[in-house]
Order: sequence, then structure tokens, then C-alpha cells
Amino acid sequence: MARFEVIIPAAGSGTRMGGNTPKLLLEVGGKAIIRRTVEAFLNFFPDCRLTVVAGEDSADAIKQALADLPVRYAPGGTSRSESVYNGLMSLGSLDIDPKAKVLVHDGARCLIDKDTIARVLDALERFDAVTCGVPEKNTFKKVIRRGDDIIVDKTPPRTDYYEVQTPQGFKYKTMTECFDPALIGDAVTDDVMFAEKAGIEVAIVEGSYSNIKITTPEDISFAEGLIG
Repeated sequence: MARFEVIIPAAGSGTRMGGNTPKLLLEVGGKAIIRRTVEAFLNFFPDCRLTVVAGEDSADAIKQALADLPVRYAPGGTSRSESVYNGLMSLGSLDIDPKAKVLVHDGARCLIDKDTIARVLDALERFDAVTCGVPEKNTFKKVIRRGDDIIVDKTPPRTDYYEVQTPQGFKYKTMTECFDPALIGDAVTDDVMFAEKAGIEVAIVEGSYSNIKITTPEDISFAEGLIG
């Protein structure tokens, strides 16, 4: 398999986790979350090249946690989308084929499995932008707001909805063209939104319900249960 790039945004503050330790340095199963995430890619695909995007406050500690691993770094931004953009811009100094595949994966999704990554990579043979996801299990209500009241407008079918995860992937040329700096901000909540706004077709492949994003202390307990 040809080398592909992986951008791992790791600059979030993790405020919902509480405590003073940056979220990605907390341990799951005796190993820092960010290390478990990085090792998953290196173990499954040793030839991939990883760029970790670290915030100023936690960069030194993250580099220490990954000191023995072949990882490059880029500076974090004030939003997730800016961090991913910084990671993408850092690739400009490398010799990358325009058709090369670039994956973006949340640093907090440390239970990513090989098959999910492989499905995203395979779909990038046919599409310029891909995300993984799982069918929505819950019932959604579309609502309208009337003053302080929230009123049910209608109930859309669950089959129309997927919960998206990462990795999300792009052809390198497509990613550089659709990541518009003018769109960067908290309103862009995942990477393929840049492709959507540019009118690029985005495919969804099967993810995994165990591919959780660790956000709260309860998520750590759940993750440890999954890995036994």
C-alpha cells in the first residue's frame, strides 16, 4: 500500500473532562489516550506518516508522551478546523503526490480499528472525500422554537441519518482546494463539511460503535471496558 498521511488534531482543551491534566494525556488501560491513538495507526499501517497537531499549552507533554514514536508536529489553532488546516499546511513542505490519501483522525478516538481505516482508504480509490460512520440508533425530532418553548415539528426517519466518526479522508489535492480559510471556525464541526460546502460528493463507509470519542470521565470507563 502506498504511504498515506494522517493528521491527528490534539489541541483541544478537553474542558468536559475536568481536572488539570490535558484530556489526551489521561490514561486508558494504562496508556495515554494520544499514544494509544498514534500507536493504532503505526501498528496497523507502519508506512503511514503521522502529523500530530498540538496546542501550545500541551505540546511539550504530548511530545514527551510520543517521544519514541516517528511523529511530526504542527501547531494547534483556536478551533478544531483551524488545527486541521494547520496540519494540512504543514504537509506543504513534503513531497506529496496530488492523488495521495490524507486521513484526519480525532486524537481522542483511541479505539480505532484496522478495518475501519481500511474501508476509508479503499473508498478513497473511488471518491475524493470519505467519512466513516454508523447508522443512527436514536429517534430524532425536528423542532421549532416559540419563545421559551420547544415544539416538535416532525420526526424524520432514522434511516436518513448516520453518526459520523473519524477517520475522514481526502485526496491531497482535493483537500488543499476545498479547505477554505474563510470557513474556519467552530461552525465547521467535521472535516468533510469543507468538501460539502465546495460541492464535492462525500461517501460514507461503515464505522464502528466502539470507535468512541473520549470526552467525559464516563467515556474512559467505557473504553476500558471495551479493551478489557
